[in-house]
Amino acid sequence: MPDTRGLRLRALLPYALTRIRRLFSRRSSPGCVIEPIVAHTLPPVLPQEIWDQIIDLIPCRYLKSVSLVARTFVPRAQMILFRYIAVGDPTMRNDPDSPKTPSMVLVDVLTRSPHLIEHVRELKLWICNEETLAPLSQVPWSRLTSLTLFRSNARLGSDCDIMLIHEKQEKELLLATPLVSLPSLETLHIGFWTEWSELLTGCGPNIRRLGFTGVPLDHRLNYLCHDDEHPLPPPHKLSITHLEVCFLSPFALIGHRDGAIFGTKVDLSRLTHLKLGFTSRPPLFSFLSEFPKSIQNLDIHLTGDSSNRSIDYSLTEADDDVGDCTSLELGCLPELAHLSVRGAPQALPAFHQALERHPPPALHTITHLHFNPTSIVDLLPHLESSIRAVSLPQLRSFAFQLWLREEDCPPSELWECEAKWKSRMAEKMPSLVERGILVVEFEA
Repeated sequence: MPDTRGLRLRALLPYALTRIRRLFSRRSSPGCVIEPIVAHTLPPVLPQEIWDQIIDLIPCRYLKSVSLVARTFVPRAQMILFRYIAVGDPTMRNDPDSPKTPSMVLVDVLTRSPHLIEHVRELKLWICNEETLAPLSQVPWSRLTSLTLFRSNARLGSDCDIMLIHEKQEKELLLATPLVSLPSLETLHIGFWTEWSELLTGCGPNIRRLGFTGVPLDHRLNYLCHDDEHPLPPPHKLSITHLEVCFLSPFALIGHRDGAIFGTKVDLSRLTHLKLGFTSRPPLFSFLSEFPKSIQNLDIHLTGDSSNRSIDYSLTEADDDVGDCTSLELGCLPELAHLSVRGAPQALPAFHQALERHPPPALHTITHLHFNPTSIVDLLPHLESSIRAVSLPQLRSFAFQLWLREEDCPPSELWECEAKWKSRMAEKMPSLVERGILVVEFEA
């Protein structure tokens, strides 16, 4: 859905400019004495809704400074700053001398200012141990809609007492249950949890978006389809519309071919968005026919090696036969409208060959995400010829979202570099330009 904040802001600006002109015309009139202005007591020259929309457009790194300008800016800045919180982010440096963990610091802030709790919509925990989960499980999250639980791969070690490992895992599961059971929760992403089944059992009924990253499902075909130990009652069955899987084998995900996907745990009959992330041995494409026909948005991560050979699609890890993207049958998804592709550039030709062989009849857009233009420029004529050959009557956009390395383009020449690459790509794909469907954008 397009962002209309800028349009709304421009629509309101004429009214705001009129008020500004009147204000300055009064202050510049003869005999007018201009008194000192105190920022925090100054009534806003613009309506508050205008300031709110302006603050929405400011990058988060500047919002702390914005909140110091005027008290009227504080509520909007806080709402944005506390909307997404990441605890234990490996890219953030924590004070090693502090006796408090990052989660304890966060809870202290929320305890002193409890009104901030209702601003928190997304919570991402990079470390799900007892020290992190214990304080956060006590917070009365009232509007939390998205939760990500990543557990570190580092465990106690092979020479440790296995009972101690299980005891720690049980404690962590017990502390995570109040979070995943929140009635306001709509999105849950589980990363590297062996107790994924128990987490699903304790989930709140309103979860519609589900993600798995690196969940060790042991490659058992019926693991998700049959779980007699932790069955969910029918009223509590999760009805999922968005599914994301990454770094795991599809055999454990899909289940046996004759049974329902996810079986008693999850209902995928209303699935509309599917994202297939990177896996070390990904036969996922061979299983698209196993998913519901209701999928409208598909995001695929292509993998490949340094050669021009395409992806490894062997059906079992013991099977040495190597297939390629031509086994991908997108035509089995009759409602597929939006297709996104990312990953290895050398796999793009094989992917488009598969698209040519089995085109989805309702496809509207094809988007190539996060590619460097230098890695795909020589492939563009091949991609164009593939699109010319395929029957996609409803195709409206053939898009690229690109990124430029700093060594390829200095920041001072960014606009010139982007314009040069747009022109070069248009030269490589003239028929798509003529049809008006080529879209080239650059990531910020």
